[in-house]
Amino acid sequence: MLIPEKNRDLAPYLNQEEIIAKVRDQIDRDFNFFGLEVNWPRETFLAEEMWKSLANAVDQLMEKDKSRLMQVIYRIDLAESDLTKALTDPTVDDVNGRIASMILFRELQKVILRIQYSSTNS
Repeated sequence: MLIPEKNRDLAPYLNQEEIIAKVRDQIDRDFNFFGLEVNWPRETFLAEEMWKSLANAVDQLMEKDKSRLMQVIYRIDLAESDLTKALTDPTVDDVNGRIASMILFRELQKVILRIQYSSTNS
């Protein structure tokens, strides 16, 4: 799994099972909004397994329904400049894996912000 440079500060959260579960739930909500599912390997798992499942889902959508993938990406609110770079950068070997990493870290960022915001308002 590639950790985007701007998200390196979030990487330690990937070792926290409770956080990973919330990220999985957030990803499910965003994909389910469009009637899509990510096939997770089991109920609890590591971030690397989550990334692999997400990369498979991105692969399938890239092949079969790119427009729905773009709708999901828009809903998740990935930075357009990062997405454009991933899609057009000739040095990127695994575009779908890169997109999966971007999705994972954006959803992780949302979860962490919610936790921080809710703890400051309690």
